[in-house]
Amino acid sequence: MGLSYSLIMPMWEGPDEPAHYQIVRITARKGREAVPKNYEYHQPRGYYDVAAFAIRFLDKINPKYSDYFSPYTYYRNIGAPIRIFDWEDDNYRFLIGPHILRWLNILLGGAALWVNWRTFRLIFPSEPMKILSALSLAAFTPQYLHTMSTIGNDALGTFAGALLFYLGTRVILNRTSFLVLVSFISAIVLPLITKLTALPVAAALLCILIGREAQRVQRSRREVLIGLNLLFGSLLALLILNPEVVFSAVDQLQWRLFSYKAEAFTNDYLNSMLTQVLWSYWGFVGWLAVRLPRFLLIFLTVFGLIGGLLSVSSRVTKKTIKTQNSLWVYLWLIALFAILAVLRNGLTTIYSQGRFLFPAIGVLSLIMVNGWFDYLPQKSKRYLPQIVLILMLSVNLIFWRSGILPVYYQPFLD
Repeated sequence: MGLSYSLIMPMWEGPDEPAHYQIVRITARKGREAVPKNYEYHQPRGYYDVAAFAIRFLDKINPKYSDYFSPYTYYRNIGAPIRIFDWEDDNYRFLIGPHILRWLNILLGGAALWVNWRTFRLIFPSEPMKILSALSLAAFTPQYLHTMSTIGNDALGTFAGALLFYLGTRVILNRTSFLVLVSFISAIVLPLITKLTALPVAAALLCILIGREAQRVQRSRREVLIGLNLLFGSLLALLILNPEVVFSAVDQLQWRLFSYKAEAFTNDYLNSMLTQVLWSYWGFVGWLAVRLPRFLLIFLTVFGLIGGLLSVSSRVTKKTIKTQNSLWVYLWLIALFAILAVLRNGLTTIYSQGRFLFPAIGVLSLIMVNGWFDYLPQKSKRYLPQIVLILMLSVNLIFWRSGILPVYYQPFLD
């Protein structure tokens, strides 16, 4: 389905695709220093360096394959259910380089789902129906499919979030000194080189690591000093090797944490921001252009909220072993930090979006599904994966029929 989204959506209609592609193309051909400072320039460079390999490969075959071309652009259509880029018979061409980058992101989005699946199996080794249900909910969320099939660094940030989720789960279940070391370094480095949207997952992982290590009172002062040296050594090494990454991240955090819009605390602004976050988590494609029908937004949101509340109730009433309790603390920390980060960002900019939650989509989907699964009758639990799969496929088909195809599909162009 991700491939379908990548082909149905006209090129550049994914959010910020032209800016991302220009950075990748110039990085591949001239190096990072030659990249003009457009509005995506401040982003961590990991995605652009990875994607530049694909463009360099195309350039060796034929440089025309990765050339940039854009038809006339109606920027006034941003936010409206109308195409922004004026593709017609006389200017249409299949842009190989941009499509390759779209498909690269599909692979990264699939890899993130695979890592989440591996993590689900660690948490619930004897409940495959719950695992498949959570995976189906995450994989077929329309906004996830759309975001993972457009050009940009969201897919790499999502993969980083899934990897951090996996590492934290491994630490809780089977702690080793090497695993703790890898987790510490990954929590510090990955958000800075992929995308800062992975930072809430990294913060939850650091909380778990610090909390568990602090409980080991028998640890010697020497081991504690080694751990602190590794922590600050990682930051110092990153600062020396790539100071631009660190300074850019600090600037972004200062802006997003310590500034807010003058009208941020008014009811109208908060309602508008919260509605946009919900819509752009479930389905709001293009440049905030085409959204899911309202009844589907309400249904999916209520489904998720009830599932989350049932999960809380289930954890309170169930007697579980200490390790399982630690896992659930980790899950809730990730969910809480991710949601708070997106909402706090919304006080700074109206463009805060639900897709920024995707580094934690595995956790959020697992929490939503877990509540329903735990309270279903035993005989009905085996059907939950099919129910979730049919539900999400239906949501996508309705979305395509009601919004995406009427606005974006051009079988014979114009």
